[in-house]
Amino acid sequence: PKERQFLRNELLIISMISHPNVVEMLEYFETNKWIYIVMECVRGGELFHYLDQADLSEYEIANIMKQLLEGVQYIHGCGILHRDLKPENILVEFEGDNAEQAAQKRYSNVRIKRVKVTDFGLSKIVSSKDQVLDSCGTPAYVAPEVLLKQPYSKQVDIWALGVIMYLMICKVLPF
Repeated sequence: PKERQFLRNELLIISMISHPNVVEMLEYFETNKWIYIVMECVRGGELFHYLDQADLSEYEIANIMKQLLEGVQYIHGCGILHRDLKPENILVEFEGDNAEQAAQKRYSNVRIKRVKVTDFGLSKIVSSKDQVLDSCGTPAYVAPEVLLKQPYSKQVDIWALGVIMYLMICKVLPF
């Protein structure tokens, strides 16, 4: 029952959003035993796997960051705090004929067309004035105020995007 409620919260959040840089839920079905969630197919996989094997130019990093910032700005505008932004929760779509090659984890000469924020399992609906105290997220990407158990708001998502940008540029985590 606790997990089912957790999933219902995620379903509520992802049913509220529709943006090119946020993964789309197409439908969901619930039985007595299971909840099935039908999401759009994003064939490129996680940004995490791509970063591990590809060297990104400044232009590519800027393009990825622009899309991530637009997606996060949109979800924040919907009153949603993601709280778990990391490369594993960002899906990638690749350009043209190279998409199939990239889907098979061969990234040479493959360019990212679009990135999409996914995994709203730790997300929370908040007003612009709300301060949150829950400790959650992935430690390497979590803002200091979360680790210090201080009240926080939507800025923690921007911190996580800064860590992701640093990782794309330097190929190591900043902390």
